[in-house]
Amino acid sequence: MKKLAIAFLSSVTLCGMAQATKTDTNEFKIGLVNPVEVYQSVPQGEESIKALQTKLQPKAGELQKQQEDLMQKMQTLQTNAPTLTKLDLDKQQKALTEDQDKFKQQALAFRQSQMQQEQQIAQAFQTGFNTAVETVAKSGKYSLILSSQAVAYASPDLKVDITDQVVVQMKQAIE
Repeated sequence: MKKLAIAFLSSVTLCGMAQATKTDTNEFKIGLVNPVEVYQSVPQGEESIKALQTKLQPKAGELQKQQEDLMQKMQTLQTNAPTLTKLDLDKQQKALTEDQDKFKQQALAFRQSQMQQEQQIAQAFQTGFNTAVETVAKSGKYSLILSSQAVAYASPDLKVDITDQVVVQMKQAIE
C-alpha cells in the first residue's frame, strides 16, 4: 500500500512537472533519454562488448578444447578401467583429477578477467553517458532529464526525447 501511494505521488508530481513544462518552458524543462538505445548506438556500448568477446574468443576456444580433452580422457579411463591394475588406475585417476583442477582454475581466472573487463567497459560507458547527458542538458537548458524507462508515459507533442542528442554527443566525445 505504501509503495502504491509513493507511485501515485510520483505520477502526480511528474504530471505536474510535465504540465509546468508545457505552460512555461523558460522555468522548467524536462527531457527524456533512452539509455538502452544510446548503449546500442554508440561505440562505447554494445560495440565495445562485441570487440571484447572477439578478443577473448581464442582463449575461450582453448578452454573449450581443454574441456573436450578432459572429457575424452575420462571416457578412455572408464573404458580401460577394468583392464588396468589398481596402481595404474589410481595413477591415471590422480592425473585426471589434477588436470580437472587445473582446468577449473584456468576457467575461473578467465571468467573473472572477462567480468572485470566487462565492468570496465560498463563504467566507461556510464561515465561517458553521464557526461553527454549533462552536456545536452546544459546546452538545451533542461531542468530535469529522466530515463525513459522510468517514465510510464510522455505525450509525443512535448518533444522531450533527447536520446539522439546524447548519442551524437557520445560519438563526438570519442572522435
